[in-house]
Amino acid sequence: MRVRLRLAIVVLPLLFTVQCGGATSSGVPAADAGPLPANPACPGPFGKATPVDGVNTPAYNRGSLTPDERTIYFTVSEDSGTGIWTATRTDRRAAFSPPVPVAGLPIVKVTPSVSDPTWAPQNPTISRNELTIYFAKYRSVKNGPRWMLASASRATSDAAFTLDPEVPIASFPHEVREPFLTADERTLYYSGYENVIARVSSSWQDKAPTVVLENAVRPVLSSDERTMYFLEATNFQMSVATRPNADSRFGAGRAVEELASTDHERSWPDWLSPDGCRIYITRVVLTPGELPIIAPYVAERRR
Repeated sequence: MRVRLRLAIVVLPLLFTVQCGGATSSGVPAADAGPLPANPACPGPFGKATPVDGVNTPAYNRGSLTPDERTIYFTVSEDSGTGIWTATRTDRRAAFSPPVPVAGLPIVKVTPSVSDPTWAPQNPTISRNELTIYFAKYRSVKNGPRWMLASASRATSDAAFTLDPEVPIASFPHEVREPFLTADERTLYYSGYENVIARVSSSWQDKAPTVVLENAVRPVLSSDERTMYFLEATNFQMSVATRPNADSRFGAGRAVEELASTDHERSWPDWLSPDGCRIYITRVVLTPGELPIIAPYVAERRR
């Protein structure tokens, strides 16, 4: 698939904004290295991250997989614009088939330097049965919200999506950038422009969002919602935090040092397998004088 780096132009300025502004003094302190949360299925640390074959394009971002890891939905950008794509494979160790745009969702050109009220879909999170997809909508404007939550639904997994009614802006005190749907599909976690991670009922009219972590973006949760991987918003380290139950506030994060960022690489969490043993990440490779390369990787905890 022939891909341009338009997505890098849209996403990376936002990444650097996360580093430079919006953190609060009451947020999570800089993450210290420490052991990963206990997991009897895979008690060891993560091994080396390897490319996800078939969708390893230079303009990939924020993948969401089905529980069997055989179908992926993700953001990509071609000359024709930014949109959400999908691909399938025969098993989780096989290469994905050539990606295709998700039927029913628009592909929109985004030029950050040009004001355009058109919303471009990005950062999908898919339900287990693939009948509902939540995503962030981005538009390039100087005034008003630039990021909003949106969703689409369909009757069968091979049908085209239909956009759901627009989410009222008043339902969210923060712009919604990176939604994550929990395994039971009852809760959405998301990161907002103010570098907070919040949660809300997936039928978001029920109640206002609750902040669960500050100075953090890009949430990825375990099936029981007691472990969360995220990007620490001050030093760009992929971190992990735990809590005793799904109703508690998360404690301070600890760096996932096996997947630590460097001066030339950034690793962002995308999705966690149901058993908590494999984490899919977006890796950004920064080379002086060149456009960044953004591609998907997967790392597995040792058993």
